[in-house]
Amino acid sequence: MAIAPRELLRAMFDAAVDAASPSLCIPAHLPSPPKGRTIVVGAGKASASMAKALEDSWPGPLSGLIVTPGLIDLHTHVYWGGTSLGIDAEDFARSGANSVFQLLLEVR
Repeated sequence: MAIAPRELLRAMFDAAVDAASPSLCIPAHLPSPPKGRTIVVGAGKASASMAKALEDSWPGPLSGLIVTPGLIDLHTHVYWGGTSLGIDAEDFARSGANSVFQLLLEVR
């Protein structure tokens, strides 16, 4: 019995999407809970579904879980005077690029 090309492609697409589901992928890669605090940082379109998969699969209590949707394509133009929202590229390069990492290092 032959399957129509469109049906085959759709079945393959659906299988690929299902295989990439965070609820199926995340649990297999979670480490055992360490002593102390665990910080998880996610970004991108799947962040919320990844956070949900983590929350559903983590073997211990969780607190402080924050998901912030809507930041897709949040950006500014990194040249002075380009727009009213432009920033100075040199200042940004000196201070902004490492801010998130520095904050994570300081969390206790």
